[in-house]
Amino acid sequence: MICTGDDITITGPPAEVFLWLDNPQRVLQWVPQMIANAHQSVAGQRIGTQFQQRFQYKKRVVETSGEIVAFRQDQLLGMRINQGGMRVRVDYRLKPAGDKTIVRQDVQLHFQPLMRIPTRMAAPLIRWIARKRIRHNLGHLKRAVEQANAA
Repeated sequence: MICTGDDITITGPPAEVFLWLDNPQRVLQWVPQMIANAHQSVAGQRIGTQFQQRFQYKKRVVETSGEIVAFRQDQLLGMRINQGGMRVRVDYRLKPAGDKTIVRQDVQLHFQPLMRIPTRMAAPLIRWIARKRIRHNLGHLKRAVEQANAA
């Protein structure tokens, strides 16, 4: 397992920022590689909601499926995602900071048994790439929220 994460401060209250994490259509606006994000909600609850996402990396399209496994309105959104030979746990934690919100994204990458030995050797590189992607996406989230608030 490889763990990494990062945080960013966004102007606006947690309730506004959380809308950009929890609404599938808004997520499409700030995750640049995402081209589809479909959710099938469990009646009356968020935990257990299944989703399918598609990402495009140059000419390659990657499909993932997942489930919301942790949810506290305006505070926490946790997902378990399956992507090929890897399971990913993603948690977004929001904390108020005056008129701003601190958003923390933590990621755990779990690899299939056959990939574990090469993964251990490449762990520092994988962690660096994952953290770079987290920073990139959190930057897009910040711009989307703050531009919407300015309009």
